[in-house]
Amino acid sequence: MTKNVNGFIRSSGKVLVNDGGEIQLTGWGIGNWLLCEGYMWDYQNSSRLDRPRRIEAVVRELIGSEKSEQFWQTYRENYFNLNDVKRIKKQGYNSIRLPLNWRLFMEEEPGIHFIESGFEIIDEVIKWCQNEDMYLWLDLHGAPGGQTGANIDDSIDDVPRLLLDADSFEKGLALWEEIAKRYASFEVIAGYDLLNEPIRTADPDRHYSDCEFLVPELIRFYEEAIQRIRQHDSNHCISIEGHHWATDTRVFDRQYDSNWVIHFHRYWDAPFIDIFEPFLALSEKFQVPLWLGETGENRLEWFAAVTGICDQNKISYHFWPYKKMGNDNCSVEIKRPNHWDDFIAYSKGGKKIPYQAALKLFNEYLRLIKTDHAILHDEVDQAILRNGTYRLNGINFDGHTILQNELNNESRMETYALSNAGSIQYLKPNFNATKLCLVGKSNHIPAELAINGKGHLIKTNQFTLEITFEPKERGQIVDVENKGQFPIQLDALTWIKGESN
Repeated sequence: MTKNVNGFIRSSGKVLVNDGGEIQLTGWGIGNWLLCEGYMWDYQNSSRLDRPRRIEAVVRELIGSEKSEQFWQTYRENYFNLNDVKRIKKQGYNSIRLPLNWRLFMEEEPGIHFIESGFEIIDEVIKWCQNEDMYLWLDLHGAPGGQTGANIDDSIDDVPRLLLDADSFEKGLALWEEIAKRYASFEVIAGYDLLNEPIRTADPDRHYSDCEFLVPELIRFYEEAIQRIRQHDSNHCISIEGHHWATDTRVFDRQYDSNWVIHFHRYWDAPFIDIFEPFLALSEKFQVPLWLGETGENRLEWFAAVTGICDQNKISYHFWPYKKMGNDNCSVEIKRPNHWDDFIAYSKGGKKIPYQAALKLFNEYLRLIKTDHAILHDEVDQAILRNGTYRLNGINFDGHTILQNELNNESRMETYALSNAGSIQYLKPNFNATKLCLVGKSNHIPAELAINGKGHLIKTNQFTLEITFEPKERGQIVDVENKGQFPIQLDALTWIKGESN
């Protein structure tokens, strides 16, 4: 069996490589474990539950300091552990992205004071990944003072103080230097993601001030952090993210290192090649690989379209988040405990939950966050990896944009108009797919589609075609051709996974 972890990950032109050759890193970001986000608690937009320090305060109010400490210890043990790494590996991924909150590693006091128990968590995750042959990205998701200026970095006042206050700036550099000292020799670590989504956009509705003036300080932090790291660690890949939720390209105006990746995020955009093009141009310019380090929070058809583009362009990707409550578009969905609404209501100014009732509620929550008590969504992983039954919107059949054809722009996410005498081609996936189901419409009856030269007559305006393939025909080109005189609208495609050989 081929090993995943085979030497240090490094950039080589526009691709990542290890000692075994070219590698595309794929996996999940482990949100809400070491840095909580309120929406993954199904927090109903409660401002007192939107970030770690505020969630911690509400839990402490309800059950006291001693029980609160016990709660968080159990939370760390139950939410994510070796069994989760095993699941991610089994689904077909080769890596995870681990978000870190600086308060687990450093005292929130003046000066530099490290907390050993925080590093022990990383040590344990390293062992899990070594056991399961999985690479590990270390992601500073919440830097000292906050690099974003929002709930996602656990900031105090929605200001990116990492880049404003000297003490926070130095703490951030010291943390990366300490990580480099401790982990320079670990091949299982893919690299260091220096800052997650630095410098958010201005938003008057959320009282977010304009912090654009801090971009030069962001670049200075990147350069000084790399310098500190390279004093101790010349092995690991460096990840650099742009500002404005890792979507802006302006920080990518220089060659930051000889071993680095351009890291960007994409949510909610139409899944076409044009949303990748600014970063593909940078990859070409600097001859460095691309990493779509966060994406997801969408429909499964969207997932499959995005990873199709990534696969074609050799872009590594990590979806977000692996586990959460309140939605099924993740790998693991947490069930809602009884009386969870009482917890939410209290955080919004409602009646305080009695002590014993709060203990019972939180104990139930701690039980339900275990993956073996959760709802497992294998269909999500199959859509992402295209290694099981999955569905595509019509326009994404071949994994990239086909705007030059007759397309209804009002439904750009949904349909593809196959013109008269037109055809599209795409690859049959490399798993045991035995059936292809095409769904579409035609305003002119009869109509005819040819699949790999074999005709299929359409006698109704709305049609469903099911085509059977031999399991051995993996990775072949599938050609769909309109044999008629009028356009045919293709709405959806589903590859159906057969029994394993």
